[in-house]
Amino acid sequence: PPSSLSARRGAAMASTADPLLVPEHLPYTCEPDICYKEDGGRKKHHLDMFVPVIAATSTSAGEAPSAPPPRPLMVFFHGGGWQRGDRRFFHGLYGNIGASFAARGYPTAVVSYRLSRSPLLAVFLGYGALAAIIAGLVVAIGAGDVEFLPVWLPLWATGVVIRLCVLPWGQDQVQHPGHVADCAAAVAFLQRNAARFGADPARIVLSGHSAGGHLATMLVLEPSHLRAAGADPAAIKAVVGLSGVYSHRFPSAVVTRGFRALYVRPAFGDDPGLWEEMFPIAHAHKWARKDGAAGAGGDGGGAPAATAAAAGGGG
Repeated sequence: PPSSLSARRGAAMASTADPLLVPEHLPYTCEPDICYKEDGGRKKHHLDMFVPVIAATSTSAGEAPSAPPPRPLMVFFHGGGWQRGDRRFFHGLYGNIGASFAARGYPTAVVSYRLSRSPLLAVFLGYGALAAIIAGLVVAIGAGDVEFLPVWLPLWATGVVIRLCVLPWGQDQVQHPGHVADCAAAVAFLQRNAARFGADPARIVLSGHSAGGHLATMLVLEPSHLRAAGADPAAIKAVVGLSGVYSHRFPSAVVTRGFRALYVRPAFGDDPGLWEEMFPIAHAHKWARKDGAAGAGGDGGGAPAATAAAAGGGG
């Protein structure tokens, strides 16, 4: 949990003439459960903030130490197919990302956002896997092979299946653009409160895993979401998608149909004619055409600051 992460100790920072050079293991603090959107306390509208502890430095003998300059800000969005997970997914897996970057001197926010409802087929598959795990345990016990199937393994697997596949009852369930609007609201909050975390509101890197990679990249390639939330799109200097979902199409027709049924329709609606504009690859192509027109002498305009990083991600 974040409370234990915040207790981690790192090496103290050594004085350096370059304020951007820091050791790889700074101490840091974690401020959990920060509400980034005041709307009655919805639990998905919260983030965990990991902040490096950077000592004041002096550049010459006898000079009073000065406060460290604001640091570039990392904002990370979790994965889960737009239907599952949160910033604490898999017992702090994503929190490790916040801790790792903070220990290297970068304030990092790990963000939750509202989810879509899982389709019934996904639930049936989840309970089927759960039933298979229980059946395997019963067979192993009956055959006397328990020593080859430690008790903790099926219990752990059961917990994973439940967290991955059970419907998110009790949560506010949304479809696009609800997820990306929440992420934009988190960025706007962090820009307004950057000084509180020692961050530079004009130097922000967005990142995310799987569905989170889709959301981070959409914020860059369709900056209207950021502007609608009151954030400045020009502050986004880079985007890093980790196994991001950049298109609703796959080389295999079978995989494409299954992906659309299990993930796209629940999160993006039932109209296939609207899906194209909801994925980053279409917007990357638009910016590429605009840049090409501008290079040929047309009035195509320029791509967002982080477009190149986003367009090279995949999809």
